[in-house]
Amino acid sequence: MFANRASVPSELDEPPLILYSARGQGVMWQTENPVTVAAVSALLGRTRTALLLALAEPASSTELGLRFGVSASAVNQHLRALRDGGLVTSTRYGHSMLYFRSELGAALIDHH
Repeated sequence: MFANRASVPSELDEPPLILYSARGQGVMWQTENPVTVAAVSALLGRTRTALLLALAEPASSTELGLRFGVSASAVNQHLRALRDGGLVTSTRYGHSMLYFRSELGAALIDHH
């Protein structure tokens, strides 16, 4: 673990042995990089990130479309992708379908 490069013991009475550093040990003591909104946006795109942020409270695609100035159909395409990725879930509420962050979506957003 602590060897910088391969080495061989110099004792003649010891059996042959080669020591080398463990794979992946270079990042063992590094802290995890924090997730930022910019990083999420680079991964998901601006629109999907904005929708995920907006879903702090459950909302319908119609409501989100009005809020963002786009059609409900366009919002539904993005919500479908977010739902397929496990970041959003939905539930029926009367005649409407409400969307909200899943645990995974909340964890992703709440770490920024």
